[in-house]
Amino acid sequence: MPNGIKGLHFEFPNTLFYGGIFNFAPNVTNSLVKDNLFDQTSIPTNTSIYVTYNGGYNAYGTNTGRLLPLFATDQILTNTLAYQTGPLGNYYYPTNGVSGGLTNLFNTGSTWATNVGLYHYTTTTNQVIEGSTMLDIGYHYVAVDVNGNPLDTDDDGIPDYLEDTNGNGVYDAGDLSNWQAYNSPNGLTNGTGLQVFTPLK
Repeated sequence: MPNGIKGLHFEFPNTLFYGGIFNFAPNVTNSLVKDNLFDQTSIPTNTSIYVTYNGGYNAYGTNTGRLLPLFATDQILTNTLAYQTGPLGNYYYPTNGVSGGLTNLFNTGSTWATNVGLYHYTTTTNQVIEGSTMLDIGYHYVAVDVNGNPLDTDDDGIPDYLEDTNGNGVYDAGDLSNWQAYNSPNGLTNGTGLQVFTPLK
């Protein structure tokens, strides 16, 4: 996040801000900063410039600055954060959030993961998808299999997150294809399978 962005309408959902300065001063009340994790991030007090914003459900480390006005839905993390390295990056949450001081981030977001297109994404090293749960706060990665490839439930070569275009976990209008049903790249349909005949004697 560049330092000193002001006078703009901007939207930052489900992001990790690690260090740096988040100089927040929008000139409209519908700027959105929600479901984010601020870790060691300096946040100047700019309420003389702006009045409010669409926020809450953000998480902050102990004794760090917070966006104003404060929201009761914000999470204050009491332990030092310990991220883990996973297949797609260095900021996964431990499967057991207690050891990493991250328990307050699980299922404490502003809405269901399906409402913001994150059904096929994960925040943890065990690659458990968000699915139909309440949203985790912070950055999300596409969930992958043991080989590091994006999950492909129907094994048709198209990852789930691409087939389910709106990321709500339901096959509906606008989706590329059904992520739970095999789609042949050659347009073939399911047959009866291999049939073995015993020769007549």
